[in-house]
Amino acid sequence: MTDKSSKSKTLKKAIAVIAVALLILLSLISTFILDGIEEFFFNLTGSAFSKTVHLEDGDVMVAVLDVGQAESIFIKDGNTNVLIDAGDAQSEDDIVKFLKSNGVKKLDYLINTHPHSDHIGGMRKVIKSFEVGNLIFPEVPKKLIPTNELYTNLVKTIEKEGVSLRIAERNEVVALDNGRLEVIYTGPADNLNDCSTVMIYRFKNISFMLTGDIEMAAEREILSLKIDLCCNVLKLGHHGSSTSTGKKFLDAVNPEYAVASVGVDNSYNHPHKEVTGLLKDRGIKLYRTDYDGDVVFVTDGEEIEILTLGERK
Repeated sequence: MTDKSSKSKTLKKAIAVIAVALLILLSLISTFILDGIEEFFFNLTGSAFSKTVHLEDGDVMVAVLDVGQAESIFIKDGNTNVLIDAGDAQSEDDIVKFLKSNGVKKLDYLINTHPHSDHIGGMRKVIKSFEVGNLIFPEVPKKLIPTNELYTNLVKTIEKEGVSLRIAERNEVVALDNGRLEVIYTGPADNLNDCSTVMIYRFKNISFMLTGDIEMAAEREILSLKIDLCCNVLKLGHHGSSTSTGKKFLDAVNPEYAVASVGVDNSYNHPHKEVTGLLKDRGIKLYRTDYDGDVVFVTDGEEIEILTLGERK
């Protein structure tokens, strides 16, 4: 019995040593294979199964999140995390889940394009859940500043959390790790949509036009600036409403791709057929969050890879 017991203990020790060695080996192999590659999860709530995207060294990611009839855009640029808008109150948990699942602990920039409820609804929870380095709001005329409970509670949370808030300025450039955000337009304006801060995110030879909810009056003002507006990707203004994306503005941006942040079977019928018709006539590929879930653009600055859930309709 003693010999058998001794042999059994020796065998168990040998198995344990081999198991540890295998774990170390697998860890080394995994580190070698995935060195310089970050893995992100998307469509965490849009389907039964999440999907993954791998960012290699030098890649950046722009994700238009599926937040229903609202809007939120996440940019991962090196070690810099940027969130532009935070959806509505119904999507706040989804946004926080997306960020936490992807290891985000700090938002270097949290930017509100304009203070409508479908762009600030989840911002209180985001501010409570993450460290925020820079909080940027548009300039809004006093008569247009919301007086509703959602906005006043947001202001209280900003003050309570001690987050530094500043106003966006036209022509300012926000340098990120690899690319940059160029503020080409912001309020004040005569309506809240046209107070939206409009930015171009540039990374090497690839660029994204991020329009908030601007309507045609703001588009005309931007066109009057006589600056280069050409971008590879256009985030449609005002969820693809016919109040936005006029012919001249669209032709000036001249995108390869457009994306609309819209809810499934939304009561506004966004995106409007007038806009989708313009895109179709120009051969511009449209992605929409009601059909595609999260729309994720990954680029090395030369080419764009687009990842989606796949059409739900």
